[in-house]
Amino acid sequence: MRKIKKLAKVFAVLIFFTLLGLAVAVFTFIYLTPAQKEVRVPDVTGKDFSEAFDLLSAEGLSIKKIKRPSADLAPNYIISQNPASGKLVKAGHKVELLVSIGENLIEVPDLGGYSFIEAKNALRRLQAESDSALKIGNISYVSCEKVAKDYILSQNPPPNSFILPEGSISLLVSLGQRPTYFYMPEFIGQELGEAKEKIEKTGFLVEKIVKRISPNMRSGLIIDQSPISASKVTRDTGIVLVVSGGI
Repeated sequence: MRKIKKLAKVFAVLIFFTLLGLAVAVFTFIYLTPAQKEVRVPDVTGKDFSEAFDLLSAEGLSIKKIKRPSADLAPNYIISQNPASGKLVKAGHKVELLVSIGENLIEVPDLGGYSFIEAKNALRRLQAESDSALKIGNISYVSCEKVAKDYILSQNPPPNSFILPEGSISLLVSLGQRPTYFYMPEFIGQELGEAKEKIEKTGFLVEKIVKRISPNMRSGLIIDQSPISASKVTRDTGIVLVVSGGI
């Protein structure tokens, strides 16, 4: 019985000190942790970006720069800011600055995910709807396992940048999966039916059968083929067989 009472006292003491520790931690967090400093956002609208950067940095504020065309302000001057000047914010708060890049520039459309034809049509629509004279510039091609043939992989300039209305956009276009090559077998001298069966079993296509009179070969035998044997071909390659029609 005494042992049980002793354990109960120990348990009660442990609970007491645990609760006391929690209370001290809460008190320290609420009353002793220094509050984050608040600063007033300076007015940087209409100022040069470098001057605006210095003013905001001096207050401990970070900056997000967003470029926009402007007919009213020279390049690199601040069009607007968010939060507005005079607002109280925590130190380290991010201030968005809309920065002029001058006039007569247009935003580059995002052509990613379009087919090449769709990209051309998108630029035509943009020309019809605005002052854009954007055109497709250099086109490069590369095999890609994950993107279908003739679809856009990337572009330069990138989307949402700004260029002159008569500028051009270079494209990197997918060729689709890298083709697997095979060597064309020899079919000359074989029966037409036998050759067709072999071709179709291997997943190739007999594109055309041509009959030609051949005094030296009996009717129904292959006397010529295209592509010739040992040529490198893909599964899309159509095979033409020339068959003897006899004398």
